[in-house]
Amino acid sequence: MRPSVSSTIAALRKMPRLETVNLRDTLSSHPERVISVENAIPLAYLTRIYIQSNISECTLLLSHLTYPSTVHITLDCTIASIPSGGKDFSASLRSVRAFGDILRKSQPIRSLATRHPPHPEIIQLKTYDTPDTCGLERLSLTLRFVSGSPVQEDVWADVHEMFWKSIPTEELESLHVTKYTRYEDIWPHIFDGVAKANLRRLTVSDKSGVSFLRAFSADAPPPQSWPSKQRIRLKFPTLRKLTIEGWAFNEVDGHIRCSEWLKFCLKDRRKRRSGIAELVLKGCHGITDRSVAELKKVVQDVTWN
Repeated sequence: MRPSVSSTIAALRKMPRLETVNLRDTLSSHPERVISVENAIPLAYLTRIYIQSNISECTLLLSHLTYPSTVHITLDCTIASIPSGGKDFSASLRSVRAFGDILRKSQPIRSLATRHPPHPEIIQLKTYDTPDTCGLERLSLTLRFVSGSPVQEDVWADVHEMFWKSIPTEELESLHVTKYTRYEDIWPHIFDGVAKANLRRLTVSDKSGVSFLRAFSADAPPPQSWPSKQRIRLKFPTLRKLTIEGWAFNEVDGHIRCSEWLKFCLKDRRKRRSGIAELVLKGCHGITDRSVAELKKVVQDVTWN
């Protein structure tokens, strides 16, 4: 029988000099409505936390611990629908909100890398305490959504919206998004989640650039009057470096090629004195010398391979 969160906390209270917490499928999966804890447990010597558990038990345990802001945290959490096999994640999503408080215990998030595999049931995230992802990793998080039946896209919309709203991104400077999921509407949730950040570097890794450009410009394809009357809502006025990986630049959305749409977005930013200073294109398809030359008319520093 697995120990409850209450009994685990009681045990940790007796280990004030503990340096590592490693809990792999050891916490009880039964929900605990009330937990009797006099006050938070100080673990001043802690350097590493690894927890593999249901998200409710994980957040409940972490919320009753205090530890140095430099602790490296690895969490592998499942989020089950209620009832089991259903499509209602509302009970578990309340635990997702608690991640914001847990993340605020650590050093401010300066850089964040998120990976969305082919299925929307998995979200992976890593945070760093330096302005780029070459710094020290502080948090590694994997969320797995478990349901016994297919889940509609509107449910995944709620899941992603709640997840991104829970992350404290006020001091975020760099964002790296790797998107493989078939769920196309993920970009608006990401952008809303980091809207308060003074983002300076953005890396986008995706097979398609259309869904990104829709969110980056006006959350909708440009109208037939494009580009003469289109006025996009400016995202991230402090953004100076944009890296694009894997796009198909000859992809067409309506009557507009991806490369043309990107050029228009960049040109509009420059007109509003929030231009991109550096554009990096890696592993993109359908890109030509001519399209790069057109982009260089808008961005002074363009690198591509």
